[in-house]
Amino acid sequence: MFKDVEVRNKIIEPLELQKNALEIISGIDSLGYRLIRIKIHSYSPDTIQFMIERNDLKNITIADCAKVNKQLFNLLDKNSFLQKYTIEVSSPGIDRPLIEYKDFVRFIGRKIKIELNLKIKDEKNYIGIISKCYDENIQLIEDKTNKNLIFNLTEIKYANLVDEKFCK
Repeated sequence: MFKDVEVRNKIIEPLELQKNALEIISGIDSLGYRLIRIKIHSYSPDTIQFMIERNDLKNITIADCAKVNKQLFNLLDKNSFLQKYTIEVSSPGIDRPLIEYKDFVRFIGRKIKIELNLKIKDEKNYIGIISKCYDENIQLIEDKTNKNLIFNLTEIKYANLVDEKFCK
């Protein structure tokens, strides 16, 4: 299902749910949605967020979230880990996380923010426009220097879209 464990860990952050990964992803996919990420909220530690998008890439509606929530409840009802959490199903929003390589390819030409696993040239955070993707590498035209930087997907800890309307 996953190309590697690192991608699975970025998509499904709670370790307790990783054993159910195939069941969760298949259940959501069967309804016409793609799982982007599962994460325990830092601001609400009793809430697990299931971030989804439609396979046809149309906007997520409240009805979509309710449909997936019902499917998740049926899939995970017997999971004792989840009994202490509230499940939240949401759209990716304007600051959508980029997790899989195909996410970066899809958003070539868009501004993103990247946090690396390790510092490169004393920097760990970069903002720029994705100019090219190849062989699991992401080429970024960095905002500060206007230089082309290349990062391998394995070097990226977190990445998300940046809505330019809100960063001026």
